[in-house]
Amino acid sequence: MQTTATKSADGKSYVLSGQKMWITNGTTDGVSTGDAFLVYARTGPKRGDVSSFLVEKNAPGFTLGQKVADKCGMRASPTAELVFDQVAVDARDALVGEENKAALCMMRNLEIERITLAAMSLGIARASVDAMNRYASERSAFGQHLSSFGQIQRHIADSYAEYMAGREYSYAE
Repeated sequence: MQTTATKSADGKSYVLSGQKMWITNGTTDGVSTGDAFLVYARTGPKRGDVSSFLVEKNAPGFTLGQKVADKCGMRASPTAELVFDQVAVDARDALVGEENKAALCMMRNLEIERITLAAMSLGIARASVDAMNRYASERSAFGQHLSSFGQIQRHIADSYAEYMAGREYSYAE
């Protein structure tokens, strides 16, 4: 994490500097940012010195960087870079929680995001296996449905086994 937040001399504000890449819903139209963002930034020298801030779209110095276009995978989620160029935020209103205490919260959020993405991927995998089965049952070659050929059966079975393994990993306690 390279984005930093430096407390002002009077302690009334923080100044955020840096950029955040791969931000989901960073933009919805490719021109402007969302309304508000929870931003994690380094606020001290130690590895765990991370704080979170609420940054609103109209904050001076807060801009949309590049919109990530033509990405693999989840194309339905608009992704962008957010740029913080000396963005001043009020210490009392924008700091979420305590200074240097957001690392645990950030890691917990990542856990939730990862299992959510795994579940979404399982849905896509299941739909893919269903589509393979449907196609192999409808399409014919040499007078037989594709589903009657051993190689086709093997590919569908391998895909189903990978889907089930992913399911077990995702739902295991």
